[in-house]
Amino acid sequence: MFTTLAGKRFVITGAATGIGAEVVRKAAAAGAVGLILDLVKPLSEELPAGWSYQIADVLDLDSLSHAVTTWCIESGGVDAVVANAGVVPPWGGIGEQTAANWDRVFDINVRGVLFTLQATLPHLLSNSSIVVTASMNSWKADGNISSYVASKHAVAGLVKSAAQDLGRHGIRVNAVAPGPIPTQALLGRVATRNPGRPLTEQLSIMGEQTALKRLATVEEVANTVIFLASVLSSGITGQIIPVDCGVL
Repeated sequence: MFTTLAGKRFVITGAATGIGAEVVRKAAAAGAVGLILDLVKPLSEELPAGWSYQIADVLDLDSLSHAVTTWCIESGGVDAVVANAGVVPPWGGIGEQTAANWDRVFDINVRGVLFTLQATLPHLLSNSSIVVTASMNSWKADGNISSYVASKHAVAGLVKSAAQDLGRHGIRVNAVAPGPIPTQALLGRVATRNPGRPLTEQLSIMGEQTALKRLATVEEVANTVIFLASVLSSGITGQIIPVDCGVL
């Protein structure tokens, strides 16, 4: 259990499900309060004490800014931002990429992070932390999802640039880079890409491609986010931290 987040105020995008939802649970358990921003409602009807939900689109800077500002009137400011909202496109080779699909992936995965930073920056308190969800595809290539790979490479660059830009204000900026994480979204994609093959077999094959011979979990990713958002990582900025069980 982390004990370094008592009274800390979080703003988390894309936190209704998956990794984002687990970050909310971990942060709340460690004593933090916060604002969940997403286009869909959290699966749980009961949010942790001190947490609220606001519908918001990361591509709408005005909407984001309004939601954060309204919440900060009561909270007093923001200690940690988790820019987690993102999208993974369907598989397709270079020749199958369309301008519309390419732009959508970059808009959500890159511009959405930029807008999240811009919306929260006026409210960030001293010694605050920003954690962005990158990916192992921020440095590793995959020919089937070139738009996603390119967008996550861009996210890595944005994180490093933001760390340089905001460090003078005492704001740290890092990213967590998950490998394949068995969320419902990943399970659905694996089943679609490999029709007729048992899902457990596919996950086992993916796990064998890591040093630990298993897939990393949502909880392990969330633990790393909490670490990067806490005082325990006070000397770390501009870094992309893999959580992938050692993808080979």
